[in-house]
Amino acid sequence: MGLRDVFIHSKELLTESYFENVTRSHKISNSTTVGLTIQRKQFFDKLSDEIHRLAQMEVSVLLVWGREDKAIPLRCGQEMHRILRGSRLEIIDNAGHVPNFERAEEFNQLAVDFLRE
Repeated sequence: MGLRDVFIHSKELLTESYFENVTRSHKISNSTTVGLTIQRKQFFDKLSDEIHRLAQMEVSVLLVWGREDKAIPLRCGQEMHRILRGSRLEIIDNAGHVPNFERAEEFNQLAVDFLRE
Protein backbone atom coordinates (compact mmCIF):
# COMPACT_ATOMS: atom_id res chain seq x y z
CA MET A 1 0.00 0.00 0.00
CA GLY A 2 1.47 3.35 -0.97
CA LEU A 3 0.75 7.00 -1.56
CA ARG A 4 -1.55 6.22 -4.47
CA ASP A 5 -3.63 3.88 -2.35
CA VAL A 6 -3.85 5.81 0.91
CA PHE A 7 -3.60 9.57 0.61
CA ILE A 8 -5.21 10.68 -2.64
CA HIS A 9 -8.65 9.51 -3.77
CA SER A 10 -8.77 11.37 -7.11
CA LYS A 11 -6.18 9.44 -9.11
CA GLU A 12 -6.10 12.00 -11.95
CA LEU A 13 -4.34 14.41 -9.58
CA LEU A 14 -1.43 12.01 -9.08
CA THR A 15 0.90 13.42 -11.69
CA GLU A 16 4.65 12.94 -11.87
CA SER A 17 5.06 16.56 -10.77
CA TYR A 18 2.87 15.97 -7.70
CA PHE A 19 4.86 12.86 -6.74
CA GLU A 20 8.15 14.68 -7.23
CA ASN A 21 7.05 17.41 -4.81
CA VAL A 22 5.56 15.23 -2.08
CA THR A 23 8.25 12.56 -2.13
CA ARG A 24 11.29 14.83 -2.33
CA SER A 25 12.20 14.36 1.33
CA HIS A 26 11.78 10.58 1.06
CA LYS A 27 14.73 10.40 -1.30
CA ILE A 28 17.14 11.27 1.52
CA SER A 29 18.52 8.09 3.05
CA ASN A 30 16.48 6.92 6.08
CA SER A 31 14.29 10.05 6.08
CA THR A 32 11.04 8.09 5.77
CA THR A 33 11.90 5.81 8.69
CA VAL A 34 13.01 8.72 10.86
CA GLY A 35 9.97 10.81 9.93
CA LEU A 36 7.50 8.05 10.71
CA THR A 37 9.22 7.29 14.01
CA ILE A 38 8.95 10.93 15.07
CA GLN A 39 5.32 11.17 13.98
CA ARG A 40 4.32 8.02 15.80
CA LYS A 41 6.09 9.05 19.00
CA GLN A 42 5.24 12.74 19.04
CA PHE A 43 1.92 12.95 17.23
CA PHE A 44 -0.17 9.81 17.05
CA ASP A 45 0.58 8.65 20.57
CA LYS A 46 -0.40 12.03 22.02
CA LEU A 47 -3.32 12.85 19.76
CA SER A 48 -5.99 11.76 22.23
CA ASP A 49 -4.59 13.94 25.03
CA GLU A 50 -4.30 16.92 22.67
CA ILE A 51 -7.89 16.55 21.48
CA HIS A 52 -9.19 16.39 25.03
CA ARG A 53 -7.10 19.43 26.00
CA LEU A 54 -8.43 21.32 22.98
CA ALA A 55 -11.97 20.35 24.00
CA GLN A 56 -11.47 22.24 27.27
CA MET A 57 -10.74 25.48 25.41
CA GLU A 58 -13.42 27.79 24.15
CA VAL A 59 -12.27 27.95 20.54
CA SER A 60 -14.01 27.32 17.27
CA VAL A 61 -12.72 24.25 15.46
CA LEU A 62 -13.30 23.30 11.85
CA LEU A 63 -12.56 19.67 10.98
CA VAL A 64 -12.43 18.94 7.27
CA TRP A 65 -12.27 15.28 6.28
CA GLY A 66 -12.10 13.48 2.97
CA ARG A 67 -14.79 10.82 2.92
CA GLU A 68 -12.38 8.37 1.26
CA ASP A 69 -9.44 9.05 3.63
CA LYS A 70 -7.68 5.73 4.14
CA ALA A 71 -4.78 7.14 6.17
CA ILE A 72 -6.95 8.48 9.00
CA PRO A 73 -10.49 7.14 8.49
CA LEU A 74 -13.60 9.30 8.75
CA ARG A 75 -14.59 7.57 11.99
CA CYS A 76 -11.59 9.29 13.63
CA GLY A 77 -12.85 12.66 12.46
CA GLN A 78 -16.33 11.84 13.73
CA GLU A 79 -14.86 10.89 17.11
CA MET A 80 -12.88 14.15 17.25
CA HIS A 81 -16.05 16.05 16.39
CA ARG A 82 -17.87 14.27 19.23
CA ILE A 83 -15.14 15.20 21.72
CA LEU A 84 -14.70 18.81 20.54
CA ARG A 85 -17.96 20.39 21.68
CA GLY A 86 -19.16 22.99 19.25
CA SER A 87 -16.79 21.89 16.51
CA ARG A 88 -17.92 21.73 12.92
CA LEU A 89 -17.17 18.63 10.87
CA GLU A 90 -17.28 19.03 7.11
CA ILE A 91 -16.93 15.91 4.99
CA ILE A 92 -15.78 16.33 1.42
CA ASP A 93 -16.90 13.63 -0.98
CA ASN A 94 -14.47 12.18 -3.51
CA ALA A 95 -11.45 13.22 -1.45
CA GLY A 96 -8.90 11.27 0.53
CA HIS A 97 -6.36 12.41 3.13
CA VAL A 98 -5.67 15.78 1.51
CA PRO A 99 -9.06 17.30 0.65
CA ASN A 100 -7.44 20.75 0.56
CA PHE A 101 -5.54 19.54 -2.53
CA GLU A 102 -8.10 17.24 -4.12
CA ARG A 103 -11.06 19.60 -3.73
CA ALA A 104 -9.26 22.91 -3.25
CA GLU A 105 -12.17 25.19 -4.19
CA GLU A 106 -14.62 23.40 -1.91
CA PHE A 107 -12.09 23.31 0.94
CA ASN A 108 -11.20 26.98 0.55
CA GLN A 109 -14.86 27.99 0.58
CA LEU A 110 -15.45 26.00 3.77
CA ALA A 111 -12.43 27.63 5.42
CA VAL A 112 -13.40 31.16 4.35
CA ASP A 113 -16.99 30.66 5.50
CA PHE A 114 -15.80 29.30 8.83
CA LEU A 115 -13.41 32.22 9.37
CA ARG A 116 -16.16 34.70 8.58
CA GLU A 117 -18.47 33.26 11.25
